[in-house]
Amino acid sequence: MNHLTAIYGLAALFLAIMLESAGLPVPGETALIAASVLAAQGLVSLPAVIVVAAAAAIIGDNAGYRIGRAAGRRLLTRWRPVARYTERMLPPAERFFAHHGGKAVFLARFMPGLRVIGALVAGIAGMAR
Repeated sequence: MNHLTAIYGLAALFLAIMLESAGLPVPGETALIAASVLAAQGLVSLPAVIVVAAAAAIIGDNAGYRIGRAAGRRLLTRWRPVARYTERMLPPAERFFAHHGGKAVFLARFMPGLRVIGALVAGIAGMAR
């Protein structure tokens, strides 16, 4: 059982954090806490948990940004419940991300609700890389 936890635990951690960072409401933070507990018990390596979590967050943020950049605007303009707000809300969002994009994405990493959508919204708003 310990062998399975060591192998699949880090893969599950990577997947959860990556999907959460890409914009899906997945419990990545909870998975990180669980992995930390396993590391404290000696079932997985703490440096491995840190490296996997950091890599997953970076990859997920990049994927969320690219998805938002490629398809976000089209989705917002075609989805009826939000289409009427899109044209009114996107120009201020674009101006905000043009001036404060880097700071906003960085600070979003430390706020639970914004962590999930920060990179996705940055892509939709067309933030420069």
